[in-house]
Amino acid sequence: MLGDLAVSSIAFGGAGLTFAEQLDDARREQLLRVAVDAGCTLIDTALAYSTADERHHNERLVARALGSSMRDGSVTVISKGGHYRDGDRFPIDGRPEAIAADCRGSLAALGVDAIDLYLLHKPDPDVPLEESVGALATLREQGLVKRVGVSNVSRDELRRAQSVTAIDAVENRLDLALHDSWAVLSYVTKIGMPYLAYSPLGVVRDWQKFSANDFVTALAAEQGASPQQLVLAWMLVQGATVIPITGATREESIRSSAAASEIQLTSEQAVRLGDQIRASAG
Repeated sequence: MLGDLAVSSIAFGGAGLTFAEQLDDARREQLLRVAVDAGCTLIDTALAYSTADERHHNERLVARALGSSMRDGSVTVISKGGHYRDGDRFPIDGRPEAIAADCRGSLAALGVDAIDLYLLHKPDPDVPLEESVGALATLREQGLVKRVGVSNVSRDELRRAQSVTAIDAVENRLDLALHDSWAVLSYVTKIGMPYLAYSPLGVVRDWQKFSANDFVTALAAEQGASPQQLVLAWMLVQGATVIPITGATREESIRSSAAASEIQLTSEQAVRLGDQIRASAG
C-alpha cells in the first residue's frame, strides 16, 4: 500500500532505461510494458532521468508506453523534482520556484493532470529544506500532485519535512552499511509510512560470498528462486511497507524481480537471510 492506494509490492524504476545508451526508445517503452505485464504497477521516474539532450526523457517514455494505464488508474506513477540533468552534470535546485517549474514540466511530459506521488529528489544544501517541502505542499493544495514525499533524506530531515506538511512516503536506499538508513526505516515503521527502497540489490556488497553461502544456496533451491529474488523477498518483510524499486534492461530480469513478491519467508528464514546480507557487507 502507498497510503490509501493499493500498489504492487515491487516497483519498477525507469532510470536505467534512459541511461542504457544501447537501447532505443522503442525498446525502452517495450520494457516498461513488460514490467507492468509482470505485475509492477508502480513505476518510478524523475526529471533527472533524462538524456543529455532531452529533458524529461524518462517521463515521456512512461507516458508513451503506459499513458492509457495511468489515466485509468491501473498504473501508479512516482516522479521527483528539484534535481535535473545538465549535460553530464546533475545539479540540485530546491528553490520553491524551481520545484514548481519542474512539476509543471513533469505533468506535461507524463500527460496527466496530477501526479500520483511527487517527491523532492534530494535536499538542496543551499535552500532550507522547509522551503522546498513547502513547495510540495503548495503543489498538493493546487491539485497538481496527489501525494508528496522526500528522497535521499536522513531521519532528522524527514522529521523536518513532516513539520511542514504531511509526508506520504520516503524514497531512500536501504543500506546495511549506513546507520541512518536503518534509523529512517525504524522511524517510518513506527509511524506506518511507506519506504521506497531504490537500488535494492545494492544491499548485498559481495554477491559471490552471499550466493555461495550454504543457507542461501539451500533456501534458493527450496524456493526455486535466485539469490537476488531472496534479497527482494527479505526486503518485503522489513517492518514498514518496504517497496523495492527494481530496474533492469532485460525482460528476464524484470520478470524475475517481479516474481520475488510471491516468495514466502518464515520469520526464521528472514532473520538468517538478514544475517547473510550483513555478512556480505563485511
